[in-house]
Amino acid sequence: RAYQHLGLYEQAEQHARAALALTRHLHGSDDPATAKAEFALGDVLSDRYQPAEAEPLLRHALAVQRRQPSPDHAALADTVETLSFIYSAQTKPLLAEPLAQEALTQARIAWGEQDERSLRLLNEVRTIKIGKQDFTAAETISRRLILLDEQLHPGALAPTPDTNTTPSDAT
Repeated sequence: RAYQHLGLYEQAEQHARAALALTRHLHGSDDPATAKAEFALGDVLSDRYQPAEAEPLLRHALAVQRRQPSPDHAALADTVETLSFIYSAQTKPLLAEPLAQEALTQARIAWGEQDERSLRLLNEVRTIKIGKQDFTAAETISRRLILLDEQLHPGALAPTPDTNTTPSDAT
């Protein structure tokens, strides 16, 4: 993950492949640890624009994560978001939208509605709505984003006074 965050995707992919092979060997293919390793590799492959290889890894990881009796909402949010991103990048909004909605739901459970990750996902849903030309829904989401942003950063959206003008009575 560190290599991935540094933008060193080749090294990240090498380590993610090794981790997945080791985890599969130790735990089998239907274990939550393997799902976590599959997500890690799928996420790196997504960053490297290799959706054909990333998609089956993410789909399997998601299936394993969904079967858990006590779901890890943060992990679900990450996996579903990455899979949604792959479909969005391939301009498949009918596949991307329900996944983006699910990722948003999982993120809200894991981190709350006002968390930056939840806001990012809400914005992703808005972007998909725009791509589908569902402008009414996109406008509603945009208004919600503005309200949430104002709650998170009070006054950040307020206009700043123009210091270059002088009052008319000063002349």
